[in-house]
Amino acid sequence: MQDKNTHLETSLSAETRVKLDLFSALGEAKRQLEISQALVIGKDKEIEELKAKITEVLAVCPPTSFTSTSLDHSNIHYTSKLLPQFMSEGSDDHEIPTTSWPN
Repeated sequence: MQDKNTHLETSLSAETRVKLDLFSALGEAKRQLEISQALVIGKDKEIEELKAKITEVLAVCPPTSFTSTSLDHSNIHYTSKLLPQFMSEGSDDHEIPTTSWPN
């Protein structure tokens, strides 16, 4: 009977240690989750602030301020394989589209 009690006490003690370790790990995981959530919330706020700043800047900039008059774009011809409506009908030509640049 004494051996059974000793064995039972040892088993309960080991079980208690395992439970304490599990609760400790759970607490650490919760702490890490809270830290991560706080970082995500901070980044979300930062994104919203940047979006607001971009909107504000775009609202006050004239649309022509983004074009450059120093470059002559008149000789540039863009073609795309993604835009089949610009290919001549009945053409079986499947060459890779090219871009012409001025010399």
